[in-house]
Amino acid sequence: MLQELTAPDVEIPKRALFKPSEVCEIVKVQPYVLRSWESEFPDLGVTKAGSGQRVYRRADLERVLRIKHLVFADGLTLAGVRHILSLFEVMKKHRVEPPGELREIFDRYSQLI
Repeated sequence: MLQELTAPDVEIPKRALFKPSEVCEIVKVQPYVLRSWESEFPDLGVTKAGSGQRVYRRADLERVLRIKHLVFADGLTLAGVRHILSLFEVMKKHRVEPPGELREIFDRYSQLI
């Protein structure tokens, strides 16, 4: 479902870890964009490998795809993306249904998250 909503032609290799350059290639963003998102989303999960090199887990790569979709396809600012991601995480965690006027928005973005 995520691939349909972000980029139909994105195929994520079946691996657990990815180098930043591989993430940039898969997501089709420049390295400075990825670094910017790392600073904007501290919980992105970038870890260091035994060699000290930064690596992304598969879940991080999928999150980068979501961020890209929300920014480029939906036109949200990074602050808007951060707000939506945190709002939906809290709602899902506590199993809270959105109020009626937000239901359509929730349904649309919950497919991404």
